Formats: sequence, C-alpha cells, structure tokens
Amino acid sequence: MKNICLNWTISILTGLFALFFLTSAGYIFKISVNPAYMPISFLIFFFTLTFLTFKTEQKYFVKSLLAQIIVLFDFIILTGVLCCLIPDASFDGITYHQAMIILLKLGLNPVYDNVSTFTNNQEYVFASSIPYVENFLKLHEIIGANIYNIFGKIELAKITNYIFMLCSLCYCVYTLRNFELSKFKSFFWTFVLIYNPICVYQCLSNYVD
Repeated sequence: MKNICLNWTISILTGLFALFFLTSAGYIFKISVNPAYMPISFLIFFFTLTFLTFKTEQKYFVKSLLAQIIVLFDFIILTGVLCCLIPDASFDGITYHQAMIILLKLGLNPVYDNVSTFTNNQEYVFASSIPYVENFLKLHEIIGANIYNIFGKIELAKITNYIFMLCSLCYCVYTLRNFELSKFKSFFWTFVLIYNPICVYQCLSNYVD
C-alpha cells in the first residue's frame, strides 16, 4: 500500500506536469490549447505508473497495475460526475478563474496576447476579470482549459482539485507509514489533514487562491 501511494503521487503529478509543460511550451511557439496534449500526458502518466509498479510490485505486476488503473478510472468518473452535479457558486471562481479557463480554451496566448485586445473579439467576458486574467499565474487554469477543450464542460475543470487532493492524500499516507504508524492511524490522520472543511469546499470551486 505504501509503495502504491508513492507511485500514484509521482505518476499523477508527472502527467499533470507534462500537460502543463506541453501547453506552456506550445504558447512559446504560438500554439494554443491543443487536443493532442491530453492523450500525450495520459500516456506519460501511464508509462510512469507502469514503470514504478513493475519496479515495486514485480511478483503481481499485471494484477496490481490493472487494479490501480480501475480504481483511478473509477475515481475520475466519480469526481467528474460530482463536478458536473455541483456547479461553482463562488463569485471569484466564476468571474476570474473560470473566465481565464474559457479564454485559454478560446485561444488566448498568455505569452504574446494582450487580454484586453483578445477579449474585444469575444461575445462574453466579465470586464472585471481582465486584470486578473492578465496577471495571475495559470497552472490550474491551463490544466482546466485542456480538460474543457476535450470534454466541453467547464465544470469539469474542477476535477483538478480532486486530483491534487488525491496526490496529497497518497503522499501523506506514504509519509506517515514511513514513521511506522499503522494503516488505520495513517489514513485517519491523513483524512483529518487533507479532508478538512476548507479543502472540501475549495474542491467545489475553481476559486483556488
């Protein structure tokens, strides 16, 4: 279990970093959010997980890998449905962060484009969001724009919150297990630390300052 937690953390973060890196590198070459980025990032995640699983679970490699993929797939489906059922109700999440995701999906290039000029050609944008779209860092929004570009559901961008929370949970369990805490105590204290009311609420919103 301890090795699986570490493998998931490394694999998922590697896939997310690949998605962010590909998109950011594309901006330098004047390529906007591209549908190819998600499949490439998924393959990087899959190969990383496969390698780490083979390295740590050689005896039951195939069964372990299949079980992990099924559990992660179920997690993505469950949290994706949750994201769609519970819309973002925060003002900042809708006007700033969601607006940034939409503009990135529509082709905004944060390296070269002026946001004010770009939004002049758009039918709808919150005027108050322009300074924030111009100046804010865009890690969460770049990942969200790729998800929105593939699936066409803006609420699905929030799934990034659940994925990062899963990584936090896994790494926290791995760390506590290294202190030789029992599985029960490791999961209990991880749950208390990770699934506090603030984090749970933030998962329901794109407002992740």
